[in-house]
Amino acid sequence: MAERDPKELHQAYSLETIETDEQQPEAAKAKRKKLFTGFAAGIALIGGSYYAYDVLVASKHAATDNAYVGADVAQVTPLIGGPVREVLV
Repeated sequence: MAERDPKELHQAYSLETIETDEQQPEAAKAKRKKLFTGFAAGIALIGGSYYAYDVLVASKHAATDNAYVGADVAQVTPLIGGPVREVLV
């Protein structure tokens, strides 16, 4: 190695660096495209799974908040006035 000119070594290194720099954006672009495709497939899988769960399982389950029912309200009133002593059921 001592026989080679340092300028020649520097030029050879510079050419290798330039070639690598030209290839790097293409490699990075391919890697980014592959990662984005995997990310999009993952999001689609999660969305499809949630939709399937909602259609097949969650739509069959009824839930109420605080046990309130959305219905018409009817008051039960006596025909005559006075306090109620006993309710026979």
